[in-house]
Amino acid sequence: MTIRSKTLVVVLLLVGASYALLAWVLAGRIRSDFARLEQREAQRNMERVNQAVLASVDALCEKLIDWAVWDDTYAFMSDRNKEYVESNIVETSFTGLKLNLLLFFGSDGGLVLGQAFDEADRMAAALPAGLMAARFGSESPLIAFLAINDSKRGVLVGEGHPPLLFCSQPIVKSSGLGPSRGTMVFGAWLTEARQRNLEKLTRLSLSFRTSGPPAAPPAAPGSGFPIAAESEDVLAGLATFPDPGGRGALVVQASLPREVHREARRTLAAVMLALAIVGGVLGAATLLLLEILVLRRLAAMSAAVKGITDRFEFEARVDDSGSDEISRLGRSVNGLLAAMEQATSSGDAADGGRDP
Repeated sequence: MTIRSKTLVVVLLLVGASYALLAWVLAGRIRSDFARLEQREAQRNMERVNQAVLASVDALCEKLIDWAVWDDTYAFMSDRNKEYVESNIVETSFTGLKLNLLLFFGSDGGLVLGQAFDEADRMAAALPAGLMAARFGSESPLIAFLAINDSKRGVLVGEGHPPLLFCSQPIVKSSGLGPSRGTMVFGAWLTEARQRNLEKLTRLSLSFRTSGPPAAPPAAPGSGFPIAAESEDVLAGLATFPDPGGRGALVVQASLPREVHREARRTLAAVMLALAIVGGVLGAATLLLLEILVLRRLAAMSAAVKGITDRFEFEARVDDSGSDEISRLGRSVNGLLAAMEQATSSGDAADGGRDP
């Protein structure tokens, strides 16, 4: 194998090994960094989903305070006056507050007044008997309070009804003073319209389902939300809202576009292409320099020496210009040729002196 062939093989091996090593290191680092970035972005999106649902519940509580902490409601719980009902328990109250359920419970836990509302038909509806019996009985912890400034809120799940966003609050005077005369409850079904509204708020595709008991435990503080790859382009994140009574949970799944993952793939492809181009240019430049600075000069010197020896022209000389190793080799060859020329001349002279 010629030096040129050996050089080509060595350069190709070195460039290939360097490319493979750099690609492995950079690809690992890029994937790792982008994976962490993708997880952080996914967690932020899931926190937005979590906050959107909790904000819907909090909004109920803010509306409820205006009713539960009100002298008119406080008086109604004592005298059951019809004027209060005729003025307040009307369609515009439900539509304005976006409610489906409005309940008044006495201090003994008994239902004083309850009204359901069908927002699709915009009319009063019967109370959901299953929900009332299972969750708002006289012994229900959802309507029992130890402090007049307390409240209970969350998402109620169960068979026979969609998830219910609810808030309950003790009924006290407008001053916030007691004693409490019972409990008031606001409820809103998590209808498809409300689900779509949550999608608009979060700008994510959401799906809602309920899990029966035992409920999936919520993520521990600081542990984040469960995130899993659904495909190369979509992540699935889960936000869980346990039922306060431990009867299950509302599970919201968000489809999270993997924009960071796509950017990682584009970045990785660009880096691999750049490495390949740089490696190719360096390899070609190395071979070109070797060809110009070494191989051509060696080939020229080899051809010159062969021509000199074939023709016995020891007075000829090879090119020894320069100051590098090949130039020194040329001077050594020229020195050898000079010695051979002198030896040949001496031999010819001796042969000429012996001729008759």
